[in-house]
Amino acid sequence: MSYRKAEELLQLAIRLAASRSGLSATDIEAEFGRGPKATLEKKRQRMLSALRGLFPAGLKEISEGPRRYWSLRTKELDHLPFVQPNDLAILERAATVLAASNDGEGAARLRIIRDRLGGSLMRRGEKSYEADLEAMLHGQAVAARPGPRPMIEHAVSDAVGKAVLELRKLRFVYESSNGERRERTVEPVGVLLGGRHYLVARVDTSPVAAEPGRWRMDRMTEVRVLEEGIRPMPDGYSFLKMASKAFGVYYNSDEYGEVVWRFSPVAARAAAAYHFHPDQNLEPQPDGSLIVRFRAAGHLEMAWHLYQWGDNVEVLEPPELAALVKGHQRSDFAAVP
Repeated sequence: MSYRKAEELLQLAIRLAASRSGLSATDIEAEFGRGPKATLEKKRQRMLSALRGLFPAGLKEISEGPRRYWSLRTKELDHLPFVQPNDLAILERAATVLAASNDGEGAARLRIIRDRLGGSLMRRGEKSYEADLEAMLHGQAVAARPGPRPMIEHAVSDAVGKAVLELRKLRFVYESSNGERRERTVEPVGVLLGGRHYLVARVDTSPVAAEPGRWRMDRMTEVRVLEEGIRPMPDGYSFLKMASKAFGVYYNSDEYGEVVWRFSPVAARAAAAYHFHPDQNLEPQPDGSLIVRFRAAGHLEMAWHLYQWGDNVEVLEPPELAALVKGHQRSDFAAVP
């Protein structure tokens, strides 16, 4: 067995051992290979067969209807040095990104995890890990990205996180854009993280099927987690699907619909490398241009983004967005994003 194959097999064993519910065939194929479906299936089968030979009593297969999942329950992996200095460097990079995104609490907690894992390396006798980690950190940097950095009190983020985790109602005073302050009691659903952080929540007096609202966390004060639990969301509700309805973090149901942009041949290659939206479709054109399609709301945030492409992008749909960017497409930018 080649070194590369042995490394992949060990990685799969670690992933299976760390997963509480197991990995599906799709999970394994997506993580450990690229290529035609038939090739990925054969690779997955070979890897699982090899693990079954190594851990005959530990590899478990679970069937749920037509789907199958695999997990690994064994103590033989407990003493392997899974954590390496490059893992700690990645955690530090992630913490830096969180801090730059105004998630100081998340950055602090991630660094606590980093330090605990570093301590485990020291206990295992990896005395050089600190020097290796410092060398890696000196060779990486997170580029500064301009954007709003609203101040969110730790008490607010702590209360929101507690309410979301414990499925309890949240009460706070909210200041609207015109300065009006009003007490709100809501049923939290989740948090959208971006330039500005939004609590997604349903007003407690609204019908169960009502669309949750979005509340800017930097405008929330006097936040309290109530003892009363929340009502469950309707069957089939998906927080991730809801989040994908917006191009950024702001959502207006009146704007939701098909979005179609055409990038010029000059910008097509750069645009093809962009992840504009989770559900985007890219359609290369015979003339070298590129059409991007997806469904979302958030015309203003789209216009802000499209400005940097200058006259190398044309809005085909919706007409409201086309009117918003008309006259603001410059031709003198030296490069595309």
